[in-house]
Amino acid sequence: MAAFSGGIFIFALSFTLHAQTGAISPPDKPLPQPTHYQVIKRDASQNVWERTIYEKAPDGTIIPKKHSYTELASGLNYLKNGQWVESKEEIDILPDGTAAATHGQHQAYFPGDIYNGQIEVGDAGWTAHEEPTLGFELR
Repeated sequence: MAAFSGGIFIFALSFTLHAQTGAISPPDKPLPQPTHYQVIKRDASQNVWERTIYEKAPDGTIIPKKHSYTELASGLNYLKNGQWVESKEEIDILPDGTAAATHGQHQAYFPGDIYNGQIEVGDAGWTAHEEPTLGFELR
């Protein structure tokens, strides 16, 4: 019985030493560079940004740590083909001379001559609202 328990002790000791030496990095090994922040989750009004930094523990192991923050803004993203994508404040000129702002939660279509037409504004489900041009403000 003593020989059997001694064999288990040696096996457990060698397994423990192997596991510890596999996790310890050499003391002169540099830490990996932190990753850049990237968006890991989006919805209509938020982006979750995350990056990984690395720290060295006293025993020499390299420990990855995640840092994240949540960006909040109304209309930050819009649905395009079933996926949330970043909204853009852009008005594109179309081949027929009209213009369209379609990179956001609401879309707007402008006539070629803004004084002789109507601006059409709609939401994501395209509930159109035609408005006569009374004035226009650029910020």
